[in-house]
Amino acid sequence: MFFYEVNKIDGWITLDLKINLKQIFMKKLLAIMALSVGLLANAQTVDLLKPAKDIALRAPSVPIIVSDPYFSIWSPYDKLMEGSTEHWTSAKKPLLGALRVDGKVYRFLGKDKINLVPIAPMTNVERWEAAYTNSQPSNGWQEFQFDDSNWKKGKAAFGSRDMERIHTEWKGRQYRYLHSSHFRF
Repeated sequence: MFFYEVNKIDGWITLDLKINLKQIFMKKLLAIMALSVGLLANAQTVDLLKPAKDIALRAPSVPIIVSDPYFSIWSPYDKLMEGSTEHWTSAKKPLLGALRVDGKVYRFLGKDKINLVPIAPMTNVERWEAAYTNSQPSNGWQEFQFDDSNWKKGKAAFGSRDMERIHTEWKGRQYRYLHSSHFRF
């Protein structure tokens, strides 16, 4: 960039300063460009793929086992342990996934099925009896001590013949009122 030229003229030693303006200009231009690139690179956000506004959508299910459309098992939950896996037709196909590490078992897929105990007898086990009427009952019919002696009696379950395990059929489209004062446990 700068250099001196030593000349000897008439016994005198002179130093001539030679400046290469082209080199100075190129180095300054390079420094300005490097500074600009550095500033622009720091101006970019970290997450380049972030949408302009948040969208709260998610896939309805995640495939767990897929062979073909007729044999595929999906998890409709955000976490694998939140519930049982299902077929795409919403039929339950429960899977349990577990790993044993150093003799300790860790579950990573599926949820335990809770064995529920009915508080009232189920019609596939016992046919309990209840009183019913097709007409508007008097006030207080929901009370435990209500006198339903003039109502009809029938065995559970109640409904139309197209339903499963129906023992007392209800015909017509009128409202029914059902009253039972006790269950045997």
